Amino acid sequence: MRIVYLSQSLIPSRTANSVHVMKMCQAFAKNGHEVVLLVPRNPPGEVRIADPFAYYDVERCFTLERTPTLGLVGRRFGYALMAGRK
Repeated sequence: MRIVYLSQSLIPSRTANSVHVMKMCQAFAKNGHEVVLLVPRNPPGEVRIADPFAYYDVERCFTLERTPTLGLVGRRFGYALMAGRK
């Protein structure tokens, strides 16, 4: 099965929801599914981590794609539009 997992979580982040998202994608992929995780691009000034897979201690068994948010005031709305296009 092909799964596109949409998340509003910033990756990387220290919040519990970002850990959950990465671990769930790993679990789906390890069960034989093709997984693409779509997350919003981190805003300017956010901490950048070179390898989010190592940061969360998950295998590189799924694809992580950062989606632009269109720079709109409603960041979530812009993310939803761009994720829908993908």
